[in-house]
Amino acid sequence: MRDAKTAILAGQDLEMPFRSMYVADLEQLVEAGEVPAELVDEAARRILRQQFRFAGRGPDDPATRGEVRQDHRRLALEVAEKSIVLLKNRDGLLPLTGQERVAVIGRLANVANTGDEGSSNTHPAYVVTPLEGLRESALAAGLTYDDGNDAARAAQVARQADLALVVVGYTHLDEGEFIAPDADPEILKLFPAPVSAEEAAIAAQLQQAMAGASAREGGSSMGGDRKRLTPHEEDEALIQAVTAANPRTVVAVMAGSAVIMETWREAAAAILMLWYLGMEGGRALAKVLLGQTNPGGRLPCTFPRREEDLPAFDRDAASAVYDLWYGYRKLERDGASAAFPLGFGLSYTTFEYVALTVESDRVGSADTIRATVTLANAGPVAGDEVVQMYVRALDSRVERARRELKGFARVSVKAGASAKVVVEIPAAELAYYDVGRGWIVEPGRYALMAGRHAEDAGTLERVITVE
Repeated sequence: MRDAKTAILAGQDLEMPFRSMYVADLEQLVEAGEVPAELVDEAARRILRQQFRFAGRGPDDPATRGEVRQDHRRLALEVAEKSIVLLKNRDGLLPLTGQERVAVIGRLANVANTGDEGSSNTHPAYVVTPLEGLRESALAAGLTYDDGNDAARAAQVARQADLALVVVGYTHLDEGEFIAPDADPEILKLFPAPVSAEEAAIAAQLQQAMAGASAREGGSSMGGDRKRLTPHEEDEALIQAVTAANPRTVVAVMAGSAVIMETWREAAAAILMLWYLGMEGGRALAKVLLGQTNPGGRLPCTFPRREEDLPAFDRDAASAVYDLWYGYRKLERDGASAAFPLGFGLSYTTFEYVALTVESDRVGSADTIRATVTLANAGPVAGDEVVQMYVRALDSRVERARRELKGFARVSVKAGASAKVVVEIPAAELAYYDVGRGWIVEPGRYALMAGRHAEDAGTLERVITVE
């Protein structure tokens, strides 16, 4: 993406959103004989073929309009449902019956919040907010809403309800793609001057957005690295006020990564990690709250109790070096426990890990380890479980983590039923990296640990030997 010659030789046809390296360097590369002209011709042909494919379609053709079909909507809803993580559910507060009077509180409950507005931005035809999704659900009749700007007023609204749902978190102003106008010149030169009026307008809009400071404490000017891992101070104050007024409070968090929740985690009756749920997010949240969908999402990162449990971080650093010790590896080495470890997530049902078997106790370094976990759904409803396979090298000559996630598999199991879940791990995944020799798979014994998350004390274990 930063080298015209490498890009064109690799088959990269098109640069977006600006003409950049190609317009600056490609002609000279062809003239110098470093890039065959035929490669440029073929790139142009591929672009033209796509244009011709759509040239005969009228403006009302669904493909021309980029129409969102019903199957697209169903897929967006399914993705949102599967991604929600239930972190806490005291006394089985969730799922709801649909008869409750629910106070929905928080500005983000009524905002189309899909995350980054940089290069990963999307432009959906609509976004169902949490409030809109609940207003379409069985909870609509007993629903009240407060934007949470006044914590005392919000607490009073919560006090009059059977249950409160507080929606807090971040937006693109806190997390996202950010390049400061006064950034290092080595970075800025990667963004060449616009070469058309259209590009100039886009560039001006981006510069204006990047120059404006976030109105919310703790944010940056157009996303970027957060200054803190806790919610904004006003959000934490809101949660504390509402949980004090109504102990039956569910906190739903919108964010793209780990959030520290220690000042209110114990007070909340239930906690849901929503992430950025996309166009059907509000409907997905309503289905999870009502038990129409059994939450099966699991954390892809560690939610620590303290920032000190993570590697040191300087958001203004020009460079940084990180070693093996981060996330769950670092916490386990340091004897610290996470608030919610990697892979964690609750369900409305109960899963039991019955047995762990392997196809062979001895494998070669080029082989694949095939482990089978027998899983039972001992609860009252169907649900999804994510079986996680961690590995520990028992005979290593180098310093290694006590456990590393090497494979996982998601499976749906009906109430009262069992399933056999196969997790395949190429033995090459057991390698460590040596600066002088590259990736090395050490012969010796390895413990396979099948469990629910990175701190699961009840894992099933099996020792195998790599020859």
